[in-house]
This record gives sequence, structure tokens and C-alpha cells, in this order.
Amino acid sequence: MKRYFLGCGLVGIVSAVLLAAYLLGPYFFNLLSVEVNQKYYGFAPVLVGVVAIVLFSMWLDKKVFEHSFIKSGLLMPGFILLSGAISGSMASWVINGKLHEFVDWFVKPLYWLTVIGVPASLVVGTVYYFVRHRMRKIPGFGK
Repeated sequence: MKRYFLGCGLVGIVSAVLLAAYLLGPYFFNLLSVEVNQKYYGFAPVLVGVVAIVLFSMWLDKKVFEHSFIKSGLLMPGFILLSGAISGSMASWVINGKLHEFVDWFVKPLYWLTVIGVPASLVVGTVYYFVRHRMRKIPGFGK
């Protein structure tokens, strides 16, 4: 299965954006405004997290060859989420915080991304695994 984890990571990113837009409503687009980005650099940590997810997913595509449900459906999507959450939270702390603000700019975002993201990554990983497994049986889809 070529680019299995990259596809899973991109589906997770799109799902997270749609969920955030649904939960935040009109405030979601305020996060992208110039004033918020100038004061808190709000979009930069998100971009760092997305880039980390894409790069870690591409690395996993090269390293993982055996696709079992436990590995490809449950464990690796969680690791993909954690790579993005840790790198995005680290970027948030480096850009916005000082040494004594470590909890505010690193621990709290990491906590909330993990609490909300782990169940979501389990759902996305499971659904993506079964959809890809089913689509492999379609002639012409390939491995």
C-alpha cells in the first residue's frame, strides 16, 4: 500500500479542520485573522504541526511494510497525531512563551490536542484501515 500513512494523516488533518470549524463556528475564521496572527502567531504552530504530520507520515510509509489492524489502524495514527501535537506545541512555546510560561504554551496545548485528538485518531485510523482494506479488493485499485 503506497502512501498509506500519508493518506491517513491527510484525512486526519481535514477531519480536524472540519471539526474545529464546526465547534468554533464563526470564531474559527478569526483564528486566521491578521490581528490574531500578529499578536499570538496563531497560524505558525498549526503549520508546524501539519508539516510534522506530513513528514512523519511519509517516513512511516517508507519504514512500515506490514499492515495489520493493530499497527496500521490504531497505533500509527496515534503516533502521527503525537508527532504533530508535540512539534506544534513546541513551536507555540518557542514563538510565544518565555521559559516560565512552559505550562501555558506547551503543556496545555499538548494536553488538549491529545485529549481531543487520540479518540479522533483511533476513529480515523480504524475507518481508513477498513476502507483501504476493502478498496484493495477492487480490480485496478492495486496494492
